[in-house]
Amino acid sequence: MTTTTNNGTTGYVFKPTCFMTNSRKAFFSLDKQCNGRHTHIPLMDGRAKQAEVYPTDLCEHICKGIREQLDHDLLMQRMPQKLVGSLDSIKPADKYNSPELV
Repeated sequence: MTTTTNNGTTGYVFKPTCFMTNSRKAFFSLDKQCNGRHTHIPLMDGRAKQAEVYPTDLCEHICKGIREQLDHDLLMQRMPQKLVGSLDSIKPADKYNSPELV
């Protein structure tokens, strides 16, 4: 997630986030940390409001982990076909493996 300071500088925010799950696949899908190779912009002066919303890439990664767990547990085979079709539309979140997290 990026934000812009009052003087127009754009940079990454540091928002420590934890997830609790009993899904091994979701855990590994979300097990990312900042590499620390860049500076962070403090979430001050109203910028914290932007951090209320999960970035799209993170949401896609959460869905990817859940889908992988369903596949691993063979639960997809027992779901109604209409539901399986909607889950098939979930795209991989390779974008979440962005340079600031690697």
